[in-house]
Amino acid sequence: LVQTMSIHHCNPQTQTKRPHAGGFGPGRRHAVNRGRRRGRLEQIDELGLRVRSTTTPPSRQRSGLQDRPDVPDRPSTTCAAVPSVCAASPSKPPKLIRSQNNPKVKHCVKLLQSKKYRDEQQKVMLCGRTLLEEIGPYMPDIDSVFYIGSEHVDVLDYANDPYLHVDSPFVRELLSTSTTTYNVTKQIMGKLCNVTTVGDSHVAAEVDLPAFQDFRAYAPGTLTRLLVLERCQDPGNMGTLLRSCVAFGFDGVFLLPGCADPFNDKTVRASRGAGWRVPMMQGGIEAWEAVVDRHGLVAVAADVAEREDGGGSGRGSGDVGGDLRGGELEALAGARVSLVVGSEGQGLSEAMRGKCRLVSIPMSDEMESLNVAMAASIIMCLLSSSAGRLVASLARVLPASS
Repeated sequence: LVQTMSIHHCNPQTQTKRPHAGGFGPGRRHAVNRGRRRGRLEQIDELGLRVRSTTTPPSRQRSGLQDRPDVPDRPSTTCAAVPSVCAASPSKPPKLIRSQNNPKVKHCVKLLQSKKYRDEQQKVMLCGRTLLEEIGPYMPDIDSVFYIGSEHVDVLDYANDPYLHVDSPFVRELLSTSTTTYNVTKQIMGKLCNVTTVGDSHVAAEVDLPAFQDFRAYAPGTLTRLLVLERCQDPGNMGTLLRSCVAFGFDGVFLLPGCADPFNDKTVRASRGAGWRVPMMQGGIEAWEAVVDRHGLVAVAADVAEREDGGGSGRGSGDVGGDLRGGELEALAGARVSLVVGSEGQGLSEAMRGKCRLVSIPMSDEMESLNVAMAASIIMCLLSSSAGRLVASLARVLPASS
């Protein structure tokens, strides 16, 4: 076939084409050329990048041109031609996703939206570079990472560094160490993270859910600060409470029935990943009482009714109020406390009110109450070791009253 298409040089002065048997029209010629190109090029890797074959093109094999020193072959762009480049390539290249109907995309969106599915899969989606940077040291190996990449990548650049266009050093490190990476569009990234606007460095990851703990199995006295949430149904409030819990050095969180999912997308964002930094336990009132007894904690509840009643209706509320007003901040920092917080709308249940010493935050009569997350954060700050440093700082910067 090559010979029939080549020019026959039988006479240097009169070059004539060899007649073609069977009628060799333009359509036939183009079909042969397309077949030749397919045989010369083609390997398609799993990313969809075109890679030139290492074998000598068929036209050269048949015509004998590969043996002529004056007609060099084209340089190859394969790993065989650039071994140093291939040594730096990741063992598993990123996978390209360009459809929002991709099964992996549907799986991740379901993780984002369904608590039941998260519990079944024991996986959760984390979105945003800042969030992943903060909780990265507290997570085990990450299974899947999604990043925004170009659909068209130069072969040599891709072989040398498939994440060449990623600007963030943290994201590059995350991509290079994760098990599987996915190159997605901005539209898909927005769907994965449930946001309308994403930047070029936006990143998302599918990670394992942290396991809930049983504080009853801890050695006695291990817990000194325990935050207890009852019927805290707002994801934003729960996230803020978890964040304050980590900020003020609490040892754990106990979730009573009726609370929001701590790994809801909104909760995770509000908490800045606190669920991976502080141990949590789920259970009923009896399980909580067993934890309190095992670790020698004093049950204290923040409740607006204590201020309204002028002393509180809970067990021991008057005594604890007097002690707190008369004690020093250092004594507060050393107290072993289980702080109980109820929902903003319903407050504490009667069962929990009867088991706790009630306290409230003195405030102006112009406002009935504080947001539950803010009120609990104030109390957690006063119970922490940072309260004394805060008071000392304010004393330095503010003039003394006359």
